[in-house]
Amino acid sequence: MRGPGSPMRPPRDRVGRLLLTLIALAVGWIAVRPHLLPGAAEAGRETVSINIGQIGGRHLLDGVLPIRCVGRLP
Repeated sequence: MRGPGSPMRPPRDRVGRLLLTLIALAVGWIAVRPHLLPGAAEAGRETVSINIGQIGGRHLLDGVLPIRCVGRLP
């Protein structure tokens, strides 16, 4: 048994502290890695269809786009 002033720690405490340190380092690396080592940008291979004949569910039959200015005085 160890005494109350003994500087030695049981091996279980050291292993637990080592595991918690490794977990903290791994989580820190996961959070920092995208900023330090950004991945290569890749384009998608799918086709995107854009319908400019209809905006917001309104059909633009006369070719005029509805524009609304908010927060501006005349």
